[in-house]
Amino acid sequence: MIELSILIDDDLKTRAEQDPVYNPAMIRHIKESIEQIKQGRYVVKTMEELERMADE
Repeated sequence: MIELSILIDDDLKTRAEQDPVYNPAMIRHIKESIEQIKQGRYVVKTMEELERMADE
């Protein structure tokens, strides 16, 4: 049973290392985005507004 859990843990670690979400630069970007949201620095657009912008 211990050998199986070691294999599972190693597999999860390997996948986490390969997953771009766990990339240090991506984590830093996500944290920066969270801070911007907390500070109210974001833009909200409706689909109609976005479509009008695309047509310009």
